[in-house]
Amino acid sequence: MDLALMYRARSLLCSPTDTLKGYTSATGAVFDQTTGLLRLTPAQFANLKSLFFTGTVQQVVFEFTANAQIPPRALNTAIGGTADYFYLVLGDIGAPSGEGLDVINGMMFIERFYMVFDTQNNCVGIANSRRSSASCSLHLGSWVLL
Repeated sequence: MDLALMYRARSLLCSPTDTLKGYTSATGAVFDQTTGLLRLTPAQFANLKSLFFTGTVQQVVFEFTANAQIPPRALNTAIGGTADYFYLVLGDIGAPSGEGLDVINGMMFIERFYMVFDTQNNCVGIANSRRSSASCSLHLGSWVLL
């Protein structure tokens, strides 16, 4: 990974185009024209696996559970969707892997992990929190509608 960005004003977790294509292939997700988000049927969501991110320094593995990959379902209609689907918080960064910015960790990622920003040394620390493995989508106030 060349560069990652933590961005509180962006709800989505954005990844390179090739990575997102692999994710949609593995999950069966389809792009929803109305919401601009990927979506799953209830049967597909029932089979959704966790995503795992490995830290580069100490090789710590961070789990992004199935429920972390969706906004609170109470917001489905507010984002232009329907109650029939599960909408995903993963989006396309618009470029292939290795061509600059590879990841944007949006609010849906940030609210599940402790984040420390060391601007003097140009580094970021991530640690698990009590919310890291929450079995539900977290509070509605953190979902930013863009």
